This record gives sequence, C-alpha cells and structure tokens, in this order.
Amino acid sequence: MSFQDWLSAVDKLLAEGGAGYSTAQIEKADLRGAHQQGVSPVDYVAQGDHPLVATKPAPAMPLPLPPISLDQAKFLVRTLDQAGLALIILAVLSLGFGIYGMFGAIGGIIEMVTKSRGSRFDTSNAQVAMYSLTTLVNVVTHAAMAATLGIIAWAVSGMLRATYPGSSSRDASREGAEN
Repeated sequence: MSFQDWLSAVDKLLAEGGAGYSTAQIEKADLRGAHQQGVSPVDYVAQGDHPLVATKPAPAMPLPLPPISLDQAKFLVRTLDQAGLALIILAVLSLGFGIYGMFGAIGGIIEMVTKSRGSRFDTSNAQVAMYSLTTLVNVVTHAAMAATLGIIAWAVSGMLRATYPGSSSRDASREGAEN
C-alpha cells in the first residue's frame, strides 16, 4: 500500500470514528514512521493519542473600509489638494519669516549683551552661534513638518484619484473635451 493510499485510509477511519481531526493535523514524522513500520491504518487509528501539529491561530483580519461614493471621492480629492497646497505655502512662509526673525533676534541679542556689559561690544560668539543654530533648527523643523504634511495630503489625493476615476476636476474637464 502506498503512503498516499495509507493516508487516505487513515483519514477515512478518523472521520468515521469522529476524531475531530485529520492526517493533515497529525505530525508528518509520526505518520511516515507508522507507515514505514507497517502499521495498518486500523491499528494506527485504534492506538489513539496522535501527536498533533500545533495550529497557529488565524491572524486577525482588519475590517475593510466601507466604500465611498464618487461624490465623496471628489470632495476628498478637492479638499486634500487644497490642504496640501496650503501646507506647502505655509512651509515656505514659515521658513522665510523664521529666518528673517532669526536675524532680527541676533541683532536683539547683540544689543542686549552690549547694554548688559556696559558700552563695550564684547558679545560671546558661542552664545550667538548657539542661539542662531537652535532657532534655525526650530524654523526648519516646523517648515519641514508642514511641507511633509502637504506632500502626504497630495499623495493621498493622488491615490484617491487613481482609485476613483472621474473623481478630480481634471478628469471631468478631459471628459468634456473628448465629447
């Protein structure tokens, strides 16, 4: 009897006996060993206490997103396009005004240090440099965060545009030109 025939016979006997499992759940090494030793399917099923393979629980499937209508997609695309543009403009303005403010603050620091030390101009270069660098890092970080959010908004808008054809005003103008 071939191994496949032997497995089929064991499966049939397990099902008839109401075992609640099949040969697919029994360790393959135990099945092969019993077959090679010449154990009959009836004797194998009768011995019971079969080593079962540990079953892995099925991974939790995330719930699918509910579908949206074409009107909702158009609204989202338009809103995300405008939000992305506004965030990128905000980033550029933030960077420009931040750097302008940084240079103005350096002048204020120099003036403050000069007044505090009398009439001498003896400003600590390390203090001015440290303040300048921390202000620059702060300004660039805020601008980069705003620009990143704007780019993400545009990317999501592009994904929606690709998923829902006809959801952007550009698609509508192309369709009007074709007709």
